[in-house]
Amino acid sequence: MNQRYRITAVSRLMGITPRTLRYYDKMGLLKPSYRSTCDYRLYTSNDLYRLQHIIALKFLGFSLKKISTLTQKKSLHSIQLLETQISLLSQKIIQLKKSTMLLLYLTHQLDKKTEVPWETLHHLIPIMRLSPDEEAHWQKYYYSPSEYQALETLTRQKTERGWKCYLTRWKKLFKRVEAHLHTDPASSTGQMLATQWLALVDEAYHDTPLLRKKAWEAYQAGLVPETHMPHHRGVIDYINRSIKALNDATPQN
Repeated sequence: MNQRYRITAVSRLMGITPRTLRYYDKMGLLKPSYRSTCDYRLYTSNDLYRLQHIIALKFLGFSLKKISTLTQKKSLHSIQLLETQISLLSQKIIQLKKSTMLLLYLTHQLDKKTEVPWETLHHLIPIMRLSPDEEAHWQKYYYSPSEYQALETLTRQKTERGWKCYLTRWKKLFKRVEAHLHTDPASSTGQMLATQWLALVDEAYHDTPLLRKKAWEAYQAGLVPETHMPHHRGVIDYINRSIKALNDATPQN
């Protein structure tokens, strides 16, 4: 006969209060498999396994309503529960990484005594909460409808093959910049890399300075998927300084 645990034992084993267990029972999130003749709650090993899953999901920041949805299939095998947990944890890691990159970007802007407009934060922060499926279409959530329409117009100016070639050139340039991080951004090498960087930007955005500015903000904040462009704080800092040196060295009309 499988061992059965009363609520006090479960509380002690799992580090959760009896009050919380009663609440989970009341809301239908975790009902004990049995009741004793005196109406005591009796939990089985399967119940404890399900509770462990609930505790883990709660630790990852999911609401009880969402947890209820994720765990409502009572027939789920323990391996499936673990696989679900791994998948959700992987998604959470990605979200935390993106949040970290955004905070680094904001910190860097403040270090430069550059004020970050609230409008920028208004567009950046919701992107942090996108699911992996939504992330593939992050531009729809980041740009306004008119900006997105303008972006779509620019996108149609190249074929799919042309864009793949364009992204390949970006990745090659990124590696060249990465290989020269030890050099002075104001040197001839740094200014050459800045010129090549700006040329690729201009090739995509032409005479749309607003889209160009927002795309650069999105990249610095870590919103652009790494499948499109690797994210490297050192490269961002180097290019920013190289472009500044290039602009300072360019005679003003």
